[in-house]
Amino acid sequence: MANWNNLDTYAAYKELQGTKGTVKIAEAMAGEEGAARVKKYSAAMAADLAFNYGAKEVDDAILATMQKIADENFAVLYAADPASVGGALPEAALYYGV
Repeated sequence: MANWNNLDTYAAYKELQGTKGTVKIAEAMAGEEGAARVKKYSAAMAADLAFNYGAKEVDDAILATMQKIADENFAVLYAADPASVGGALPEAALYYGV
């Protein structure tokens, strides 16, 4: 039986709330830095498409915190039934396509 917790009970969620407003998107998207940001915050999709989240209020610290939340959720799923997550906890490639 899985012991599922609400998102707001995770320590990482509280950490994520503390990042609100840390990314000033208008400044981040300006000039050459904006072009680099668009390239950096992009994920490959099927049919040679790309999902770009560069115009969203995220940075590496926020993404790392979101990964902590996902890791906690995967751990709960894995503890309940390893097959539910493919028999093993995911590696960084799941998040970063490495």
